[in-house]
Amino acid sequence: MNTARFWILCGVVLGLTCSAHARLGETVAQVEARYGKPDLPKKNASASNREPTENPLRHYLHDGIKIEVRFLNGISVEETYRQTVRDDRNDVHLSKKDIETILNANSNGRLWTDEKNGHWTCENGYTAVKTDTGLLHVKDPAKIQAAKEAKEKSAKPPAGF
Repeated sequence: MNTARFWILCGVVLGLTCSAHARLGETVAQVEARYGKPDLPKKNASASNREPTENPLRHYLHDGIKIEVRFLNGISVEETYRQTVRDDRNDVHLSKKDIETILNANSNGRLWTDEKNGHWTCENGYTAVKTDTGLLHVKDPAKIQAAKEAKEKSAKPPAGF
């Protein structure tokens, strides 16, 4: 196989494997196109018709992985992945391959750096943390901070009051 065909094949395989996971920066419509309507907890079942700013956390299930997506202003800014399969006594953690696939899906073509101890940073500013309980949190700290600052600014009364 020549080199060009090899790299094209690698790109196609990577594209197919990455499409199985949500991506930071996607809209509600894009995430729902990938997974369908969210599976909301029963206590929040009436929230299914609310706008993402009113109900920013949505739950999806795909291929045995539960994905919780936090939306701010209709854009995914934080995602948590967990394996839903259990053995007799313990939760089953995401595999190394699952984690690599999720990180690649959220890289926007940039490189992730393994900071060790279950922490990663990406050249695009995203961060990821794997917890002792097997959860993988991936987020965009810059967008979260910008939304927080915008909310604080809009809550302040105009000068002179």
